[in-house]
Amino acid sequence: LPYKRHARSPLASLKARVLCEDPPDARLFRPEIPELLARILDRCLRREPDERPQSVAVVAESLEEAFSSLAGRASPQPVFATGHFAAENRNNSALLALDRADEARENLEDALRADPDLPEAHLNRALLGWLHGDSGAPKALEAIRQVAPVLPAARRAEAWLLLAAGEEKAADELLTSLEAEERSGWLQNLRGILLLQEGSARQALTAFERAVADEPTRWEFHHNLAICLSRIGEKEAALPHLEKALSLGGHPVVRVALAVTLAALGRAGEARPHLEAALERAPDSAWVRYALGAYHASMGLRIPGFDAAPTDLEAAQVHLEAAVSRTPGFFRAREALAECRRRRGLEAEPSRICSSSATAPELRELASLWTVRLVRMLSGHDEAINALTMSYDGRYIVSAGHEDSILVWDPLQGEVRSRLRGHAGPVRSVSVSADGSTLASASDDGTVRLWGLPSGPTLHVLKGHEGSVTAVALSPAGGVLLTGGDDRTVRVWEPRSGDLRHVLSGHHSRVSAVALSFDGEIGISAGVDRSVRVWELVTGGLLFEWEDLEEELYGLALSSDSRYLLTGGAGRVLRLWDLETGECLRTLEGHTNEIRAVSLSPDGRFALSGGWDQTVRLWNVATGECIRTLSAHSHQVTAVHACADGRFGLSGSLDRSLRWWEWKEELLPLAPGLPPLLLAGADRVYRQEAANHLVRDTLGKVRAELEAGRRREALALLRRAQGLPGRQRDPEILDLLEECARPGRRVGLLDVWLRSELEGHGNWVLKVAWSPDGQLLATGGLDGRIGVWNALTGEHLDWLEGHGREVTSLDFDPDGEHLLSASYDRTLRYWSLERGEEVRALRGHAAEITCGILSRHLPMVISSSLDGNVRVWNLQNGEGLLELPGHEGAVYAVALCLTDRMAATAGRDRRIQLWEIPSGRRGLELCGHTGPVQALAFNPQGTALLSGGEDRRAILWDVASGEEILRLPDHEAAVRSVHFLAGGDFLATAVDDGRIHFWHADGRPLQVLEAHQRPVRWVRFSPDGRLVASAGQDGLARIWELDWEWELPVGD
Repeated sequence: LPYKRHARSPLASLKARVLCEDPPDARLFRPEIPELLARILDRCLRREPDERPQSVAVVAESLEEAFSSLAGRASPQPVFATGHFAAENRNNSALLALDRADEARENLEDALRADPDLPEAHLNRALLGWLHGDSGAPKALEAIRQVAPVLPAARRAEAWLLLAAGEEKAADELLTSLEAEERSGWLQNLRGILLLQEGSARQALTAFERAVADEPTRWEFHHNLAICLSRIGEKEAALPHLEKALSLGGHPVVRVALAVTLAALGRAGEARPHLEAALERAPDSAWVRYALGAYHASMGLRIPGFDAAPTDLEAAQVHLEAAVSRTPGFFRAREALAECRRRRGLEAEPSRICSSSATAPELRELASLWTVRLVRMLSGHDEAINALTMSYDGRYIVSAGHEDSILVWDPLQGEVRSRLRGHAGPVRSVSVSADGSTLASASDDGTVRLWGLPSGPTLHVLKGHEGSVTAVALSPAGGVLLTGGDDRTVRVWEPRSGDLRHVLSGHHSRVSAVALSFDGEIGISAGVDRSVRVWELVTGGLLFEWEDLEEELYGLALSSDSRYLLTGGAGRVLRLWDLETGECLRTLEGHTNEIRAVSLSPDGRFALSGGWDQTVRLWNVATGECIRTLSAHSHQVTAVHACADGRFGLSGSLDRSLRWWEWKEELLPLAPGLPPLLLAGADRVYRQEAANHLVRDTLGKVRAELEAGRRREALALLRRAQGLPGRQRDPEILDLLEECARPGRRVGLLDVWLRSELEGHGNWVLKVAWSPDGQLLATGGLDGRIGVWNALTGEHLDWLEGHGREVTSLDFDPDGEHLLSASYDRTLRYWSLERGEEVRALRGHAAEITCGILSRHLPMVISSSLDGNVRVWNLQNGEGLLELPGHEGAVYAVALCLTDRMAATAGRDRRIQLWEIPSGRRGLELCGHTGPVQALAFNPQGTALLSGGEDRRAILWDVASGEEILRLPDHEAAVRSVHFLAGGDFLATAVDDGRIHFWHADGRPLQVLEAHQRPVRWVRFSPDGRLVASAGQDGLARIWELDWEWELPVGD
């Protein structure tokens, strides 16, 4: 309306009339309309925008005049309707002023004054408030969640904010939920950012590619795809995406990324115009200034390729000083400035923590430079962890908890090196000297102990505190020991002799934390009495004190130059203090419960905090920004430690685990894009009925293409259907994908997701095995039982009981009706699945059996044991046929090639032995592992053998020559299981860090799957390659769906 379209007239003719004809008089349709109202309608429908009323207020005024003229009285005022309309108008006006924070803020406040219940305005105010630094993430998230019940789109806003604020675990959970409901480029972009910040670049690449495919006009999607390509070394492929992002009106950061990429490709001369154009558009951007400074200083080590640029150190210094002045927490810029000043013969300026003039969005942009990953999880404590530290040289990690022993770890191996026993109660605090030779520990038994590291002879037992000793600090040089306790005193000791120097009194309640200056002359103590005291330790005098603080304090950390102090406690915030002035420089907000532990990196750049909200937070001290929130712990975090090199950190928790983290500053930032702000009054509901109709229509076309033999066209249609919201994991689509692609070959792995979670063992699940048809999955665990499951539905079918100890191996008979199991009870058992009972038991090993496998063609079983023997059995009568001697110590793994002509064994002696079968003749010996070998697998062709071990290595061997074909990049923990996909083109490795790695057979990484919360014990592909099963120490077996990328034969 008001244009009518005849039923048979084309839509194009209607469009032409709208564009070219003046609208008809409204009275042609409604003759009763007064002339004054018809004139108003005519002005509102004018084709030229300038001829229409320029605001709703103008229309309202005209309507009031018309009403007064016609009725002879003023028009009634529908207050709510008018207010609601005005509120929507103000809300929408705010979205047009995003680059003008004050104007946007004012519009949103006006909107809420006009209609306090307008949900879109509440959501937009929360997002823009956080974006511009007006409020912290917890406050903004609370506001967003309040409107979510009446505004479903608020969940998208929550996901964006969680990710932008570094709350990765919560963002991941919410994104997973949203992805199950819809598929969009916007969600894929967020998923890619999340994966890339976790260090999973290959998986992130897939997500960014999908984002670009779904919404090709979003500059930030192209930019992020390019950054991801650059991080995996594919800079040539990144270039066209950066150029596309620029053509779509991208941010100045795109020009910087383009300049950096050009320089890396040897085209530094083309980089400068882009940098200068970025500076013209964003003269205050710290990132742009840093890039220009590095360019003018020819800093090729900082930005590859910039060494070819002409050198102008004076101009470089100007730009770098501007970057550091605006954002002191931009560490790359600070380092570059120091280098530039050195090259000019100038002294480096002292590094001080000062206020930043950068805008909140700029600070968030810099935060996106960081990737944080879990290096290793250490499990060994029987009870909650209270304290931890790492030696300055990184040789030892020391942790202590509610049990009375202290654990000394080898960080590289992830193993307990020694247990120090002597305390008679929980250990509350530990500290190590700078040379790593001495450890101090404080305990509830009222004593402080000094130990020699690593083996732990007790050097001194210091007594004097009345009640628990809650805090201890050993000066780096080892000359001063400071302790605090429940008796409200701080004590100064001479650690070499164990003599007490001073008893410092003044606290009114328990002393919860102490810290020492590097030289040991200044000591600081904090307590639950809400005070901090600074002591001169030579005389024992009090230098100054802060009392009546806002919170009880539980943690403090002192910078290496003794200038700054970081405190945390019941108030849920960290405070950074200048000890020279007593001023609180900065408040770091983010924790949602009390903070129990804090630590500063020695260089003063980073802070770690942990608390009762079960999170560890990594902070940029100079900016106050939370770089990342780490939510891996399942209980309260009680201890954190920032390691000496400034790149690693540790955390300990009541969940009894210790986690080792690494953070890294990347070269180029990501672009999360603007938050999902909402227009008010707009209908954005996606109609599910339309989606269902489109899918049904598409699948009909797919079947028609398949019947016609046009598989490539059918595959393209299916991928398009898979891209519709909520259809990525549609079983019908996946089945058709497999049918379409069957003549082709797999060339990549697009996605992995959880299909089924099998619970019931109640403890570690050690093994999984597929039936030959892929319909059944068997699981074995620490409980000695074997579970049988419907692999397609996850339904539990049966328990096979008979073993007296843990089940260490499972293998289906090729007939699919029988199953072989091995156990630490020293038996092999052959089961009938139809009857659910044991058919035969094989006994003869003198120790626990570690593995048992069935021949594919002969009635034969091969088994290995901790007794060092490998045995070959006749399955029909249970008699032993052969013994294969040769290993020194326990044998952990056996593999048999599909032809049954060759077997491989490996174990504690680090060697892999090949054997001819069935003769038992000894073949080649393969040496290359530096630790026990835990896993073996032949490729389907029988030409290669894959091994994995506790040395974190996975090695592919040529079985004909015994030579290494390749070594996969070292894993982060011991490799427990390896397996080839049917066809041999891909393989998987299962690791103690809870991850499964997928690889091309040539060693190229595919994806890394965070499969379990604890070590993964076993991984097996299904016979058809569509699924993969995993067993974990978290008590679960999981079945995962694999979405493969296919390449069809030419001409198909």
